[in-house]
Amino acid sequence: MSENPDIDIKRLLAEQAQQAGDDAPAELDPYPVERWHPERVYDLPLAITAENIWQYQGSPLTREPTRQVFARIMSCEDGQHYLTTPVEKARIEVADAPFQVLTFHKLTDKGTEYLALQPDYAPAVVLDAANTFELRDGVPYLGMHRGLRARLSRAVFYQLIELSTVEDIDGRACAVIQSGGRPHVLGPVED
Repeated sequence: MSENPDIDIKRLLAEQAQQAGDDAPAELDPYPVERWHPERVYDLPLAITAENIWQYQGSPLTREPTRQVFARIMSCEDGQHYLTTPVEKARIEVADAPFQVLTFHKLTDKGTEYLALQPDYAPAVVLDAANTFELRDGVPYLGMHRGLRARLSRAVFYQLIELSTVEDIDGRACAVIQSGGRPHVLGPVED
């Protein structure tokens, strides 16, 4: 989440939804797992595939409320993903990224334009100096709370490309979007 104390993302998203006549975004704040240090640690047969399919014991996990709760107690430590409660910590398998950015919002606060990216099952993340893209093999990932990350959905990636400009970054032509008064690189532009 944004470390910029001047940006109240919840308020801005709620105001935007109200102006559009939509419902306010769902409350997706994570639980305080960083304060929980359970002694019991074990492997849970839960996997999130590279296609963002959640599976329990090899079968699709289709209950939305279950995925929402699991997302709120998830963390990533040293490349391992966990679901943590006050009494236990379960290691899960994640093939790529546990979340996918499904939409984004354009926001203006105090004259500065921001993009707030909305992953599935997680709070929106504002692109600013503290939160930007991490490129892995040319694919942009969004860094999130507790070491987690989200991969941009194909639709969001193409929508952001439409908003981008081509800029020279370290001698390479790159697709760049502006948010929070700074550039955010989506990736290199192929000739």
